Amino acid sequence: SDKSQETHLYVCTHAARDCRCGETGGAVFRALLAEVAGRKREDVKVREISHVGGHVWAGNVLSYPVGDWYGKITPADVPKLLDAVLSRTIWGEKWRGRGFLAPAEQAALLASAPSQPRPLAPLPARAKQDTSDRAYNVPLTFELWDGRRVRTQASLGESLMELCRALAEEGERAFDAVEGVCGGNLECATCHVYLLPPGVPLPSSPPPLGAAGGGEIEEAPPVPAMSEAEEDMLAYGIGVREGLSRLGCQIRVTRELGEWCERGGRVGVPRF
Repeated sequence: SDKSQETHLYVCTHAARDCRCGETGGAVFRALLAEVAGRKREDVKVREISHVGGHVWAGNVLSYPVGDWYGKITPADVPKLLDAVLSRTIWGEKWRGRGFLAPAEQAALLASAPSQPRPLAPLPARAKQDTSDRAYNVPLTFELWDGRRVRTQASLGESLMELCRALAEEGERAFDAVEGVCGGNLECATCHVYLLPPGVPLPSSPPPLGAAGGGEIEEAPPVPAMSEAEEDMLAYGIGVREGLSRLGCQIRVTRELGEWCERGGRVGVPRF
């Protein structure tokens, strides 16, 4: 068959990561195999995969080459899901988004689809901007993997991922490590950074996941607690340190963060 015309469906069945993925995902995988066989669609390939993030949305199904992600799929949903996938339409009620599209592009795509009122998982909300004080006026300190420290002025409300990408575009190549491949949609771990309290050194080598950050942390950074979804994706970061590692897309610039940096806190940028 012409492989360029094939449709590939990937179902998360990673029971060791979360029982919901193992139980629901396994049932959806088997239902998809049966449905595809019943339709005699040799051009549709169904595979099991490990954790993709968001086990709260089990069963999770990824459709390629289009790149649509679906969640909360049950075995009973399989015929309708396959109809949508094969017709290249969006089933908005179960749609988690499309890979490699920015949030605004995903929202526009959903709005253009007929009879699709809203996605299952709302697109990540952007922090409300303080329009009365949008100048770059929050001082932040970055510590780079090569030992240098960079002082910069950040804008209230922007994410650390956005700031790092802007600094990379301005020519500071050490910030290239903060890629943000998914555009801040919490679907990858490529914006991994360290939040380093005063006196805590930048990790110099990738330790095993779960290794302690090292040293006694006297002043934790003033940032929101990590969500379950962020913890899911952070597990795939390189050189993750418990208590220090966060995803840059989830940390917004605040005055409190700037004051923390003034007292010796830093945002650490890993090499990879």
